[in-house]
Amino acid sequence: MTTFRSVLPFLFSSLLVWGCDDGAGGDSDYVRALCTAGYNNDVACGETPSETIEECVAPDPTDDDTCYPTLIRTDLRDAIADCVENRDCDESDDRCFSATGVGSTPTAVASSFQDYCLARLEECDVLFDDYCFLDVFRDDAIQSVRSCLEGDCADAEACVDRVFSCL
Repeated sequence: MTTFRSVLPFLFSSLLVWGCDDGAGGDSDYVRALCTAGYNNDVACGETPSETIEECVAPDPTDDDTCYPTLIRTDLRDAIADCVENRDCDESDDRCFSATGVGSTPTAVASSFQDYCLARLEECDVLFDDYCFLDVFRDDAIQSVRSCLEGDCADAEACVDRVFSCL
């Protein structure tokens, strides 16, 4: 059974817990939109959601990815939520967290980063390939992750975690 809380473990699980806001309510609105989209998809597919929308929106103090929503390109947020809500019942939401999957073109920074990151994985066996597929992120966030990968392999994962937690 696929529930909106168990999709794309690296990205979407991070999207469901927050502690920060952009000051204008945009990030909290985006979180609510994603939680609502996932909930509605579960219901439309005849599944029982694993949690309420309010539970999904509530900050999780045990999660370090508190500022993840601020890293997503604002021009893709509506398309991502729409994709999550309207995907086929047997379809993963993975494509929803891809620029091309939601009908957009990755930025030049995102494309360059993906090529660099996949090559860097050959050298850094401590990393996993989800780090390389960030084309829904803002360019400055992608550059921050790239800086992490340009450093020592042993420190890369902790550095990326700091980027995701806005430290």
